Amino acid sequence: MNRNKSCQIDARDAENELRSQFPKLLHRNETIELAFRDKNGKGRDSEYFTSHRMLIQDGKGFGSKRKHYRSIPYDDIVCFSIQSKGGSFLDTDSELHVHTKTLCDRYEAGIRIDFLASSVDMFEIQQFFNRKISWSTIQGTKDYIDTTPPPMDQKESKAGKFMDWLGDNATQIDASEVETKLKTEYPVLLADEKVDLAYKHGRDTTLFTDQRMMVIDVKGWSGKKIQFISLRYDCIQGFKVQTAGGGWDRDTELTIHTNLIGHHYTFEQDFRKNNANLWAIQKHLCNHVLGKDVEKLDGLDCTGDGGFATSGIFGMLQNLVNHQSPIDATFINASLRENPPILHSSEHVEFAFQGYRDITVFTSKRLLRIDKKGLSGKRVEYYSIPWEKFVAFGIRTSGKYIDFDTEVLLYTEMGFYPGQAGTDNSPPIPAEPEESCLYVIETYKHQNKLSKQPNQL
Repeated sequence: MNRNKSCQIDARDAENELRSQFPKLLHRNETIELAFRDKNGKGRDSEYFTSHRMLIQDGKGFGSKRKHYRSIPYDDIVCFSIQSKGGSFLDTDSELHVHTKTLCDRYEAGIRIDFLASSVDMFEIQQFFNRKISWSTIQGTKDYIDTTPPPMDQKESKAGKFMDWLGDNATQIDASEVETKLKTEYPVLLADEKVDLAYKHGRDTTLFTDQRMMVIDVKGWSGKKIQFISLRYDCIQGFKVQTAGGGWDRDTELTIHTNLIGHHYTFEQDFRKNNANLWAIQKHLCNHVLGKDVEKLDGLDCTGDGGFATSGIFGMLQNLVNHQSPIDATFINASLRENPPILHSSEHVEFAFQGYRDITVFTSKRLLRIDKKGLSGKRVEYYSIPWEKFVAFGIRTSGKYIDFDTEVLLYTEMGFYPGQAGTDNSPPIPAEPEESCLYVIETYKHQNKLSKQPNQL
């Protein structure tokens, strides 16, 4: 049952064997630090964790002469996870999942290695990747974050608590306690790593450190099988925070989009309305995702016209299709610093446009879409995408008859799958754009200012 699981072998012996068989495979300054081989250390497939890369040896065909070696530089790894074995005597394997920037197939952007749990120390592997992977470095100004959990609502009704349990809403917990536990009982953090924010939802935990985002997923009826997922901040392409609405709409929400393919592409979490600081999460992500500070562009006409100047039938059509008109960026800049505190301290609003209810904001660091939802408009979504995550843009002028709107199109890598070439046994798989063209900003042609200043995008 365990014969196909990888077992740890002596790294020095593995290096000597590999150099003798293939003298030019390893760099002369490269050393193997951890080594594993399947079938209790006697198989033909091996995994080598060297000083420079992951090196995966895959035996091909009959016999053992044909080998396939795949190299994964540590800088290419954007997400990895370790998973401990479960509580059942049948569940004897632990797992390592590694996700890279390089797409392998439609549903898996990395590799999976199953270990015989009794032969490996998964926390040793965790710490090994902790040291090899380049984690977050703040590129610009860092805003202060209040890490104190909001006071629990002791007067909450039983119905409200049941709804929170039913929706798996998370509650903010003490970050220092989580940090201590993850450096002692479960040593998965770096020694100098600091947990800024932590949230508990059922048995699972989501935390944001000064180096990474981590999700702790407790599995199985016994809770002994635990997966620790580490995500680099630079693979986050965009994020949404959403306020609670009225009545039974009691939860706030966080959505994080990454450039990974598969089940880790999008992370979503609901929070209890009064027991989690949504703006602290938003500010933390701004610190780590928005990038370096930049100065406001000079010579921009960002005064707007104060609202919908068009009247008559054209004004009615404009409201009906939600065309957006330029509004005063100075007013939006002041509003988003206090109510709510969305903007980073070093961030400036340069353009702002408003449709029927929604607002699109161009700041010096990101595109911010403010989307009011529901009949009351109390539930508001703030969707942020850093400028550096866009890969292309386009502008489209209006036509002569009927077509009165101009458009701005912005393209990202979110969810984009480039497809795969066909083989003798399978047809080609076409590309899937998903959300690559994420925004289409339509403005009425008489109120459009972007078409006059295309170089300022």
